Amino acid sequence: MLKRQGSVVWTRQEISRQLQLTDHVRPDKVALWLDALSIPDAQARREGVTKFLRYCVSSMQGLPVLTAFDFARAIDFSKNVDDACLLKEGDRVIASRQPGESPFKLFYTLPGASVHRSGVIPGDRTTRKFKVKRNATVFKSHTTGVIDNHSPIPVGAHVSVDPRGAPPLGVMAWGGNVQLIIPDSALVLDLA
Repeated sequence: MLKRQGSVVWTRQEISRQLQLTDHVRPDKVALWLDALSIPDAQARREGVTKFLRYCVSSMQGLPVLTAFDFARAIDFSKNVDDACLLKEGDRVIASRQPGESPFKLFYTLPGASVHRSGVIPGDRTTRKFKVKRNATVFKSHTTGVIDNHSPIPVGAHVSVDPRGAPPLGVMAWGGNVQLIIPDSALVLDLA
């Protein structure tokens, strides 16, 4: 493990060896997730991580642990999370997408939300609008500030080192928006 300012930062290898999506059934295992995420232990955070892992198991079978970990790093577990949020037919959602990217991915937010608080580098993303075509149970949370190491790094951006990231370099992105995880979104949403 890497030492950083007196705390332990888990490596990606340790995360993949010691964490599982099914850890939501054991409080001691949820505590390991909190430790790996470097989140202070609190009842609301334990409940949030438990709900997140339960949703991953029930709605995103086959999701690799490291991918789930990366998703969890961008969730603000100090705020309420809902693993049974109902989107109703006719509801509206939006998403920020890069040129050439499929509009039907996993992460969405509510109309009016700014890409600047979405936990990703805004770059040349555009906002896509969607209408819910059939009721669906989704995961609802809030984004937190996170090092975005999946978006292209803009020229001149201040690059940050992320010891748990893959790749390990990225740019700090603001959080705060409502975030909706919608698996199989093409079956649930229509472009509006």
